[in-house]
Amino acid sequence: MKKILKKALFVSALLGSVNCLALPAAAVDVATATSYMETTDDSKYPSSGTCASGATWTYDYPNRELHISGSTIRIDEMPQLPCRKIVFEKDFIPPENKFYEHTDLNTFVMSITLRSPNEIRQIYCYPNSPFAKEYEKIIATTDDDGSYADVLKCNYLPDDTGICGDVNLDGKVNLLDSVLLAKAVNGSVTVNDMQKKNMDCDGSGEIDIDDVTTLMQFLVHAVDSLPLNN
Repeated sequence: MKKILKKALFVSALLGSVNCLALPAAAVDVATATSYMETTDDSKYPSSGTCASGATWTYDYPNRELHISGSTIRIDEMPQLPCRKIVFEKDFIPPENKFYEHTDLNTFVMSITLRSPNEIRQIYCYPNSPFAKEYEKIIATTDDDGSYADVLKCNYLPDDTGICGDVNLDGKVNLLDSVLLAKAVNGSVTVNDMQKKNMDCDGSGEIDIDDVTTLMQFLVHAVDSLPLNN
């Protein structure tokens, strides 16, 4: 039954993905989509809009970036624009459309994050956002064939509010963060400003071996919260 469900969900996601990748009427020939994107005047594309379901969006033509925020949006309301990057903002709420009554997997998120061999767009969201939580439910669903992670892909953007201990910026604090923190402390890897902010686990204002120790204590529940000196 799980195999059948997985295949059915994949087909459903594929159909939705085709809809959201459609280009404007002026570029009906998919084969010429790339050249069209490189040569079309940005004046032909709107820079913002509002959907009937409540979501708002902005579009940056030079960078081919579509940002979607607000309450929700149906798959048939996705702006028909040549996108390389679609960002679902922190406040975006995916529609509650479930493919099968006995699963809580979100069909909208599946269709948006489905990868195809010739895919040129990238999907982004923020850790702990409603979109990210629905995506993670799908990825966590496994059967004897593995998980949906082999066909679905969403990238995480750094949360500018930061999560102390989240060194790799994936929205979680776990052993992977302690390994990366130790490498950063000994100078074997470089990190960005947001990572440095999240690395100050003891709250001293300095990044050193004490932060590694504090993070490990947090992971084994020897301390209750981070930063330690909050």
